[in-house]
This record gives sequence, C-alpha cells and structure tokens, in this order.
Amino acid sequence: MIAYLEENKLFPEVLPKYFNREEYTWIENNYKRYMDDGFLPLPKSIDINVFMNCLNSLHTMINYTFERAKIEIFNGKYVQTLNFLDVKVILNEDNIISTDIYYKPTNAHEYLNYNSDHPEHTKKNIPYNLAKRILCFVSDPVQENYRLQQLRSFLQNREYPETVINRSFFNAKLQGPAPKPTNNKNVLPFVTTNYSNYNFHNIIREAKNMINNINQDNIKNAFENTEIILSQRQPNNLLSILTKAKFSEKKSETPTISKCNDVRCRICSHYIQFTTEFNLANGKKWITRKSMSCNAKNVIYYLTCNQCEGKTTYIGKTNNLRLRTNQHISTCRTGRGSDKFDLHVFNCNNTPPQEPYFKLFLMMHLATDDALLTYEKHFHNRYYDTLNVPTWE
Repeated sequence: MIAYLEENKLFPEVLPKYFNREEYTWIENNYKRYMDDGFLPLPKSIDINVFMNCLNSLHTMINYTFERAKIEIFNGKYVQTLNFLDVKVILNEDNIISTDIYYKPTNAHEYLNYNSDHPEHTKKNIPYNLAKRILCFVSDPVQENYRLQQLRSFLQNREYPETVINRSFFNAKLQGPAPKPTNNKNVLPFVTTNYSNYNFHNIIREAKNMINNINQDNIKNAFENTEIILSQRQPNNLLSILTKAKFSEKKSETPTISKCNDVRCRICSHYIQFTTEFNLANGKKWITRKSMSCNAKNVIYYLTCNQCEGKTTYIGKTNNLRLRTNQHISTCRTGRGSDKFDLHVFNCNNTPPQEPYFKLFLMMHLATDDALLTYEKHFHNRYYDTLNVPTWE
C-alpha cells in the first residue's frame, strides 16, 4: 500500500506541486523505506513540515509522523544520531556518516540458552549471525571491536562456550559483511523433521552418491549442477501440541433435530420432538446447540409424560439414544422395570398408558461419554425436571 502510494502519487504528482525539480529529485533518490519506516536526509532548503504535509495527503487513513536526529556524545564527540530499524546512523562533525548497531531499550539479549534441547547447528548459528550483524552495521573498526566484546558478554550469560563464540566470530570475520554468492548450483533441499538422536547427513551423502552415479542421460542432465542440502523443520513442542492456530473454514450451521433415514422408525414418527427450543420444569428456556437425530450417541435428553400432559418430567443420559429410548418405550408399556419415569407413565392416572407415552427432547450432544454423569447431576441440582431432586436434599 505505502509503496503503491509513493510510486503512483507521491513522486509523480504531489512532490512536483510543492518543490522544484532539483528538490523533489533529491527526495526521490534519497528516500529509503522498509515496510512503513522511512529514512531521508533533507537539505536545509527543504521544509520538513511541507514534506510531511505531502505524505499525509496521500491517504485519509494513513498518518505519517517523523523523528528528528538527536544530539548525542559518541566517542567523546557531539554528533547527530537517528535510529532506523537496527542501525544507528551517525552524522559526525566533519559531515561524514558512520553507522552503529542499535538495540532497543527493551532488548534484554536473552538469546537461546546453549544448554537448551535444540539442534546443535541452530545454537551454533546464533552467535555467528549476531556477529555478522555487527560486522554489517558497524562502520568504525574500534566500535566494531567494542560491540563484539559486548556480544561475547551477552552470549556468556546464556552459557555459550568460549570455543563456540570464538569459532563463530572467526567465521563471521572470515566471510566478511556481505560476500557475493559464488555458488551457481541449483539447491535441492532435503526437508525432514529434526530429531536430536538421529543424524541425517548420511542420507544426504547417499543421495549425492546416487546422483553422481546416474547412468541415464536425461536424469543426469536434470540434476546437473544440483546441490543437495539438509533442511530440518522444528518438531512439535508442548506449545504446538496444546494450542492450534488453524482457523476452520467450515461455516457454522443452525442446529437442527432431524429424522433418520428409516421411514419405519417409531422414535421419529411418535416420540422425538423436532425442535431446538423448549421449556424445562423450572420455566427455563432451553436451546439445543448441536444437530442430532435418533441415532445420536452421548446425549442428555428430556422426557415429558403424555398421560399427565407434561406435568411430570425427567432428564436422563445415554451413550446410545436409540437403544435407551426403546427401553423407555418397553417399560412404559409393560411396567416391568426400575426406571422411575417409566413406572410413573405406566401408573399415571390409574389408566393404561396410550402410545405415544412421552415426548422426547434432545438437550446436549457430547463428544465422549465421560461428562454425561456430571451434566446429568448438574441439571438435577438445578430443578430442571420434576422427578429428580438435588443430591444435597
């Protein structure tokens, strides 16, 4: 977005309205930006406030702010400094620009502890890359040596051995700040998960030998100038196991109570109520949150007696709704059983019960049966039905 506004609006349209050709050409050539952070050395002839007004006119939702250079004492001299990303830009008294590395005040330098259970190459690359940053950013040799010694202290606090630090610093200096790539080979990564007790380099050696010994010309040409490198991904840690950052693309559906596919099903035709909203015994309105049918497993259900027009109610649990409902139907018809709701239906109003004996409402569907008893007791204790009293009474 920022780059688009600069290239299509700021440089070709806005700046020429407020600055002469020499001035806006200077801005265009010297303005440096990384993401949304910009850096620009301005001549005294260019008014910073006018330039800021130009930037803030690019888009109504984007507001630019600026930070001026500060006067500091650096190596015993007064200089102007400005921090841009990880670099401290220094304007010396003789108008020569030098650079230093910049650490934010909140940076505690708590790098990965060397004794942590991470791949060895990862831990060894940390001091090497930190030293390379110093070599790239610090232009003064004296300041560079000071920053390296400072880094040595930070790494020692994180228990890095002296041999690892010395080797990393030596390799960083040997390579230099930014060497030009000399390898013209195509890189073919062998990607695998890192395991601390297994060395994959023997697989890399075997793959290289197989490529070198290929006899078929077409395959040999395909792998010509190819370098196989080992690339290891991090294994799952405790955090990645316990948390998930994946967003489900499945749209949430309105829960429904639906019929099964069997047209002969008596539960669907006589007993189950196809509603997700109903009133409980204490007057509370219940809303079912998941879709279910008569074939549901691990269900909390609600029954109302048809003989007394729903005055007697019962909350139960089951890990097989079809089987449990058929048991209720059988006991209500014969009176042979121990379930108190079924016996109530059989004896209600001292008249033989007529089918359908009750209404079946589906309340909850659980992933497993582990919490069925807990939910059932909780509903009983809240007087959600009439046949069960709280366990403390």
